[in-house]
Amino acid sequence: MARSTSAYPGWGDVVIFASCTAARIGEVSGVRTGDIDTGTWTWTLRRQTTPSPGGLVDKGTKGKRARKAPIIAEVRELVLRRMETTGEEPAARLFTGPRGGRITTAVLRDATHWDEVVANLGHEHLRRHDLRHTGLTRMADAGVPIHVLRKIAGHGSLTTTQRYLHPDLRAVTDAGTAPSVHLRPPRARVVPKWFPALVDQRQWMIDRWKRGKPVTLENTPIDGLCPTVGTTGFDLRPLDPQNVGVDVSARQTTYETEPNVRRPERCALT
Repeated sequence: MARSTSAYPGWGDVVIFASCTAARIGEVSGVRTGDIDTGTWTWTLRRQTTPSPGGLVDKGTKGKRARKAPIIAEVRELVLRRMETTGEEPAARLFTGPRGGRITTAVLRDATHWDEVVANLGHEHLRRHDLRHTGLTRMADAGVPIHVLRKIAGHGSLTTTQRYLHPDLRAVTDAGTAPSVHLRPPRARVVPKWFPALVDQRQWMIDRWKRGKPVTLENTPIDGLCPTVGTTGFDLRPLDPQNVGVDVSARQTTYETEPNVRRPERCALT
């Protein structure tokens, strides 16, 4: 933006929108205000701007059919701001040059001194079309399935989509860590030393609760608790002595237990 004529902010909007939607620059140029659904925050891609012998023209997308792409939360404010500049006229272009003209990758390159700017940023090999690669790779790294990526990108085959994905070093190292975690034997669960005593003293606890007295679990400093054992752990919940079985606090502490330990029924009286 700073290198462009009058530091036109529209160039920055084009770059951000393209990298976050994985769209071609020509498709970004072709988007109209009416193509954006702010209810579902999706963009229906219907056209692209391309050079022709008579100059720039709009025609159907490269795949010859309309498709939808999501508009992520991080660029919605940008889109709303651009829509305001068009008066929300459905046929108005969302992105244009500083004089209202159509945008192409060559126009973007020349107007922003692209080659110099990206070289100064340390990305001397970055092309405008690489913004599309960036968008698809980010979506893939976020867990979007490849068959969904294919539809968003408008590719005819999964093979084409795969060529656009460039996992970063962190993704590669994480891929090396994941199998190790999967193959590692599970850690043994620790049974609290007072758990067997809890099973043995169940009737003792019930008797005390009937008399409205607090219960102290053996070898624990916690009073007035209802011990319940579920499939995932051991919960201790504060009880109202006058209404046994009713939690009076949302706070709870969970202790893992061995799955094969004999489990008492819920201690709360019903």
